[in-house]
Amino acid sequence: MSKILLVGKNGAGKGTLLDKFMEGKEGKYRIVAMSSLLSKVKETDPELWAKIDAIMKAGDLVPDEIILGIIEKELENETRSIIFDGFPRTKAQAIAMIKYGFAPDAIIEIDLPDHLVVKRASERRVCSKCRKSYTVAGGFNPPKQDGICDDCGAELIKRPDDEESVVKKRLAQYQEQTYPVIEILSKAGATAYCIDNSKDDDQAQNRF
Repeated sequence: MSKILLVGKNGAGKGTLLDKFMEGKEGKYRIVAMSSLLSKVKETDPELWAKIDAIMKAGDLVPDEIILGIIEKELENETRSIIFDGFPRTKAQAIAMIKYGFAPDAIIEIDLPDHLVVKRASERRVCSKCRKSYTVAGGFNPPKQDGICDDCGAELIKRPDDEESVVKKRLAQYQEQTYPVIEILSKAGATAYCIDNSKDDDQAQNRF
């Protein structure tokens, strides 16, 4: 079972590229995203979710041992290749990942200059129901009908965290937190790749 870590600035197009890459490949690859895993815990393990929810409501980070325990249980009988999306986010999590035997074989960074991240965030809209992402104002992934989700027909909205001040804060956090993660995991044996997503999206997709 090979393991891949996918990273990228919020708004760099990581999710869109991943969705396209995964088309028809569900039998070969398994995406492990913390948001999805936590949603599953909420539905299937009320006791653990109550503990996690209390931690998050107190403004604290969920301990790494809880996160890694969830991942370990989830991948217990998994035979497909794993794509980690959104974890690890910090140096401590990267070190814990190595300790638990989940160190990736490869790291793929989807890169986009900061000014384009800000621009794309201003153009992004998400479905208010299914959360599918689109771009407007001439973007590369517009909805077929303005303001309406192609998949479920719900209204498209602009997320509060796509405001410019919030985006710039996230960019600073990415610089501070993610590059040390890449360095730690590279030293542990992962091969790092960088894909420039600033030009043609199809070209980036072909390199993914």
